[in-house]
Amino acid sequence: MTLYGNTAIAQTQVFANQVTLENNVDNAVNATINNENFATLNSYGGIAVGVGAYSGELELEFPNTIPANTTSYVRINFDEDYLNALLGGSLGNLLADVIGTVLFGNHYINIEARNNTTTVLSSTTLVPPSNESFRIVTDALGNYYLAITPNQDYNRIYIEDVTSNLLLGVFNSMDVYYAFYYEDNECAIDPLFTDYDGSGITLDLLTIGGAGVTNPEFAIDNNPDNFSEISLGVLGVLATMEQNVYFATTYDPGDDFSVTLKTDPTLVSLGLLNNVQVRAYEGTNLVFTENINTVLTLDLLTLLQNGEQATIPFEPNVAFDRVTVSLTSLLNVNIAQSIDFYGVQVMKPEAPTTTNESQTFCAVTNPTVSDIQVNESNILWYDVPSGGTPLDPSSGLVDGASYYGAQVVDGCESPLRLEVNVSINDTPTPTTDNSQQTFCVVDQPLVSDLQVDGPNIVWYNASTGGTPYAPTDPLLDGQSYYATATDTTGCESSIRLEVEVSLDDTSTPTTANSQQDFCQVDGPTVADLQATGPNIVWYDLPTGGTPYDPTDPLVDGNSYYATATDASGCESSERLQVDVSVGDTDVPTTANSQQG
Repeated sequence: MTLYGNTAIAQTQVFANQVTLENNVDNAVNATINNENFATLNSYGGIAVGVGAYSGELELEFPNTIPANTTSYVRINFDEDYLNALLGGSLGNLLADVIGTVLFGNHYINIEARNNTTTVLSSTTLVPPSNESFRIVTDALGNYYLAITPNQDYNRIYIEDVTSNLLLGVFNSMDVYYAFYYEDNECAIDPLFTDYDGSGITLDLLTIGGAGVTNPEFAIDNNPDNFSEISLGVLGVLATMEQNVYFATTYDPGDDFSVTLKTDPTLVSLGLLNNVQVRAYEGTNLVFTENINTVLTLDLLTLLQNGEQATIPFEPNVAFDRVTVSLTSLLNVNIAQSIDFYGVQVMKPEAPTTTNESQTFCAVTNPTVSDIQVNESNILWYDVPSGGTPLDPSSGLVDGASYYGAQVVDGCESPLRLEVNVSINDTPTPTTDNSQQTFCVVDQPLVSDLQVDGPNIVWYNASTGGTPYAPTDPLLDGQSYYATATDTTGCESSIRLEVEVSLDDTSTPTTANSQQDFCQVDGPTVADLQATGPNIVWYDLPTGGTPYDPTDPLVDGNSYYATATDASGCESSERLQVDVSVGDTDVPTTANSQQG
């Protein structure tokens, strides 16, 4: 079976499209447009404590109310070291110490979700994020976002850039590109954002041991060669490091996912796989937990033992919108402990299947895309192996073309497509020596008498469609008949041969006397019968029968039936009846036949 790859379906973003509040903001309207322009929020620490300080404020409104527990994302540009520290969640303070240039509380961000003027959730980066209602996340391109998830309906996002009044005379700013949320994400297959966290981690582990997550965005960039590194470094204490990947939708219990990992074969032999855990969440609720060592097949284990990538499937049987890969330390192991994390893939629908990858159709049936045979339903057909636009199901098939089918399940299109090659057969149109055929009415011509060359001829009453004639149907004068042929492929010709039919009939002979009398003494014969018309022939019956020879003697009391034949060569279908009397006067008598 030939399959071709396809790209995933994109998610639908709804952007905030109105500025409802702005203070100390440059180009505020830029934050309502989805492009690379941005609004700049400005803040100032003041000239003295409590004197002259200000913050930058921007409130953006969405075109509709957003349901509770829906995450909105605000793309920002801020101090990158600060954002990198925040990306580590509760590790933020430790990461800031490692970086050395970040001091929480000097320059920070406040964010609120509001329902009109009512605040339903407020968070700040004064301290690192500590729960799922507010996180700093990154996308596959390394852009940073404020992710806020209120447990109530809302329609506005408020962002504030603040410089501490301890920083006298200091100006700061941040950029806001746009705010959005996702809707109608039946097929939000690819994870869109990521962050990481840990527990039991100390400053020494981060600075000396090498613990942390390197290049977290590589786990969601759809590049099969890129990976993030989840590392605990070299340590002798119990600790955990984990990376989260976030999806734009909640998947149904029937949806499965896989995780692709690689690690040092030495760590495999030491039992590290027992300490790699995969978890799934729905919102803030943990709904699924599995150690990868419990689901590894022999083939997958062999891959990992050989230092190769292994894609490990999971069946959570619960709804989920986040997957976490967690590494817990092996104690008393004097080797750096890490795993390479290539990403999470939600199991996409399989490509459709067919009983025949080379399918043949008859041109006469006008086959369409919807006639291609597959074993599944809800198929989208394309004329290219990847990308392209779905074909209209009613589009006609093209002989020699290849068609590529993708299956849609729960709104999600299979990434692989089935290739079907199409052939269209057409028997040649029948031929004839005469497209205008003439018959004699007297012969009672039938459809089977039409002259045509071709296999398995069928005659119809219309040039397309229509009703087939029976071979025994009588021909009609002035009627057109349409012939098809069917060869060994079983395909009837799509173009029909038209034959126009004319029926000729010579006029019935006439006579001045339909009761004709003759004298026996004259020896009257058939030739003596009186009838007017060309080429008269007399018969012994009104139809059929046997023609008389002109020299045949007439018989008293018989009826004779005459036909005429004109220049068309057609004998008249109606016969003239003549009744014949042959009289004979009695022989004279005498008393004496010997007279003298």
